[in-house]
Amino acid sequence: MSYFSIRAVSKSYDSEKALYPFSLELGKGELLSIVGESGSGKSTLLRIMAGLEVQDEGGVWLKENEILNPKQKLVSGYDEIKLIHQDFHLYPNSTVRENITRPLLKFDAAYRENRVTELMSLLGLEKFADRFPRELSGGQQQKVAIAKAFSVEPDVLLLDEPFSSLDSIQTSRLIAELKELFTQLGTTVVLVTHELDDALKLTDNLLIL
Repeated sequence: MSYFSIRAVSKSYDSEKALYPFSLELGKGELLSIVGESGSGKSTLLRIMAGLEVQDEGGVWLKENEILNPKQKLVSGYDEIKLIHQDFHLYPNSTVRENITRPLLKFDAAYRENRVTELMSLLGLEKFADRFPRELSGGQQQKVAIAKAFSVEPDVLLLDEPFSSLDSIQTSRLIAELKELFTQLGTTVVLVTHELDDALKLTDNLLIL
C-alpha cells in the first residue's frame, strides 16, 4: 500500500505550463531525489505535495487522507508534511533553541523541552543552542531548519535545493549526517535538486523531471 501518493497533478501559470501531469507513489521511510533543470517544475511540485499550492488537476494523499490545497483549506499546510526551503526561513532574532521551539509552543511544556533537547542532540546543535542564525555557518543553519521542521514529528519531509548555499565540503558532510538521521527516524523524504551528485549521495532512488 502506498504511504504518500501524488496522482496526476499538473499546474499552469496563465498560459505557461509549470508542471505536466505527474504521479508518484512512495512507501513509508523511502528516500527519493528528484533532479531537474531550472523551470522543470520541481519547486511547484513540492509546494503541491505540501498543500501550499493549488494544482489544476490531480491530488495528493498521505495514507488515506487527501492533502487539501489553499483553496480547500482555511489555513494551508500540514504538520505531517514539512517543506524546507533553500533560504531556511529561520527567525533571525531568535536563538537556535527558540527557533526549534517555536512550532511546539502549544504543546505540553515537558514534551516541548524533551523534544527540543532530543533534536539538538541528534543534529549536534547543543553547543549552538544560544546562538542566533547569523552566528552560524550555512550547514549549521540548515540543521536548525531541519530540527525546526522535525519538531512536530512530520511523516514526510520535503527539501527544496537544501544545499545550494553550501560549499562542497559542507554539503558532503551534511549529506552523510542527514542520510543517517533520516534512516534512523524512518521519515519519508523527497529531495529536489539540480545537483546529481548530491542526489546520489543522499538517496538510493532517483527521478528525473
